[in-house]
Amino acid sequence: MLQERFHPTLLLLLQVLPYSLPSGTEVPGRVKLSKPRQLYISPSGRHLAAGDKHSLLVWAAGGSAPGNRAQPLNLHHTKAYTCAAFDATDSIIAAGDITGRVLIWHNYAQSLDAAAAGNTAALEVQLPVCTTVHWHAHPVGALCFSLDGSYLMSGGQEGVLVQWALPTNKRNYLPHLGGPLRGIYTSRADPAKFVVAHADNTVRVINMATMAVELSIHGLRPPPAAGALAAVGYGHCCSSGSSSPAGGVVQPGSGLLVLQVEHSMLQFYDAVRDRHVGRLQVSARNPVSLTNSTASQPALGVAPQPQAAVVLVGFTADGNSLITVDIQPSTGVYGSTAAESTLRFWDRSTSSQAASTSIPYTLNTSTDNPHQGTVTGLACHPLHHMAVTTGSEGGFRVWQRSKPQRGLAGRISQGTGGGSSSSSGHWRCSAVGSYKGIGFSSCTFSQDG
Repeated sequence: MLQERFHPTLLLLLQVLPYSLPSGTEVPGRVKLSKPRQLYISPSGRHLAAGDKHSLLVWAAGGSAPGNRAQPLNLHHTKAYTCAAFDATDSIIAAGDITGRVLIWHNYAQSLDAAAAGNTAALEVQLPVCTTVHWHAHPVGALCFSLDGSYLMSGGQEGVLVQWALPTNKRNYLPHLGGPLRGIYTSRADPAKFVVAHADNTVRVINMATMAVELSIHGLRPPPAAGALAAVGYGHCCSSGSSSPAGGVVQPGSGLLVLQVEHSMLQFYDAVRDRHVGRLQVSARNPVSLTNSTASQPALGVAPQPQAAVVLVGFTADGNSLITVDIQPSTGVYGSTAAESTLRFWDRSTSSQAASTSIPYTLNTSTDNPHQGTVTGLACHPLHHMAVTTGSEGGFRVWQRSKPQRGLAGRISQGTGGGSSSSSGHWRCSAVGSYKGIGFSSCTFSQDG
């Protein structure tokens, strides 16, 4: 909450409007922005900031001279700002930019007073002292000061929480947090703990005294970017009775919602209890191994490049087998521009496997590029372990489980605890077909099979 008299509001006209709550009128100091920006409020509520391209605008809210407090201080930078944060004493402000640098200004209050009074000459003399530190290879995603002001926390695309000791700027790291950081917040109940918000809708409680993650809360993860799917031919939105390239399916038996999420992953979610149950990494993917140019594209307003994603999902009627189709962007080798697709067949993990690894399914069979064109449809038989895939080249393929070798089924059952469906053999293509060379867009079975 803002204290004293003023409440800046971000308008649809791309302006910041200082507004006096007691009088109900606008006060001087309206500032134009290039686009809607986030407002950063100091812990005391006396100062505010907004980053707009190469300018960091700082306001002072409240005070004895309301008319003189509306003019913002402009901290100019050669690179575009991405985030900002105030310390608890309102004497230090930090901001991150798209190159991964963090700029720290000390004792900016005098320059803020000069800017509010419109004294340009005094402002040139009383510029705040600025320190620049650099570790992040990608744009800085979040900043936060500790409650005592001794440390500054920063995070970004690398999935690493960086702790800066002030004023020595000595670094300490907590890596492998699982994804890009979008927010860092302090805990007033325990100053050693911080709450970290990730881009995949995950929140983690971190104890910096022990450098450990104490708690992770998973929400619904975001789906693959629509632009990335459209770039490889999956921009359409269609679904059938057993698969959906643009949504999710229900796992037979358990009723769990299985969603296709970013980084070639499936999320198992209990919609009734509103909680995350598990996840399955369909294809190997490191979400933070991005080049500088690729990671900077969202901040620079450039359309995202095609990325790996799961596009089709289906279950057999008993839920013991999961079938997926995932795509990998073309690497341009040998002049190829088409995305590579992989058809994978999964077996439900046994109770002991699921308890030890938390992985709901294990890989049974994998087939690279099952069709000459794009895989457009996937359907599972309502009674048997059979599936059909269709391609844009005008063909369809029927997939069935092969019979296991004699005596092998018993040995596999004993070795896996008797609960794995892998004893039924691997999957293979049993038939192919086409119709006048016309490309298919989807497929499904009748209810009786």
